[in-house]
Amino acid sequence: MFPPLLKSGDTIGLISPAGSLYEHAPYQQAVQLLQSLNFQVKCGRYWQAKNGYLAGTDQQRVSDLHAMFADPEVKAIIAFRGGWGSARLLPYIDFDLIAANPKIFMGYSDITALLLAIYSQTGLITWHGAVARDLGNAFTLNHLQHLLCEKAGEYFGTHTVLHTYNMVQTGNKLLILKSGTATGKLLGGNLSVLCSLIGSKYLPQWDGAILFLEDVGEATYRIDRLFCQLKLSGILDKIAGIVLGAFTNCPEGTGEYSRSIEAIFNDYIVPLGIPAFAGAQFGHIPQKVLLPVGATVHLDAEQANLHLVATS
Repeated sequence: MFPPLLKSGDTIGLISPAGSLYEHAPYQQAVQLLQSLNFQVKCGRYWQAKNGYLAGTDQQRVSDLHAMFADPEVKAIIAFRGGWGSARLLPYIDFDLIAANPKIFMGYSDITALLLAIYSQTGLITWHGAVARDLGNAFTLNHLQHLLCEKAGEYFGTHTVLHTYNMVQTGNKLLILKSGTATGKLLGGNLSVLCSLIGSKYLPQWDGAILFLEDVGEATYRIDRLFCQLKLSGILDKIAGIVLGAFTNCPEGTGEYSRSIEAIFNDYIVPLGIPAFAGAQFGHIPQKVLLPVGATVHLDAEQANLHLVATS
């Protein structure tokens, strides 16, 4: 199920379910930006807490998550940042509370653990998109307003475009790995975080899914290892299509030990024979599209196109 859209004057809750905040200016600017768009902002009780690299204890972080879902005034919840720590919350989350109070929940990177777990345990569609500190980018903010705000218009239409080739910004390079079309549930997020959940009950069913992936700061041999894990777990053999976003700062090695990210894609994805393209506009980059985790989408790899085809 899709959560209700935002209206002017609605309250957006901001929480820190993962990493600790090290600098305050970008987060204060995020609050001011949302207020300038005529939204009310409510920060979690422990959003500035610190427990080493974590934003407070597991109990503090999960209590902020629960409080935001339980608060009838809050219509959307956005994570301040990623980092690490979201998966630590999963055993403590009251998924019945979330299911009873469906609302927009958005983030990316480490927040992938929450996006996938909430969808798999409740059926609520979550949003892979900017964290609060990334909202200052005009491209990203435009996509948030287009997809999450009531005034956007045909949000639930069958031609609502989530991604297409003309959205790709300078610096990205589209790579069509296999042309073709497919329709399925859009599932994925950060590759490292997703793989860390394999074997747990918090991942959804992959049969016929459109898988989307991105990552940051992982050498290509580690990316190779992670795709190998996806293959050995059976996930790659179940999906109907794949979309790859930015793999940012992923060094390829030097000399005879060098191996490109494209070579990894060719090893694991091309043999699947399913529609696939790389270079999509999401991941650890300033300009990000929003992707609804769990929504049914249609993929046209040749056009780098994703669009909604169902509302639940």
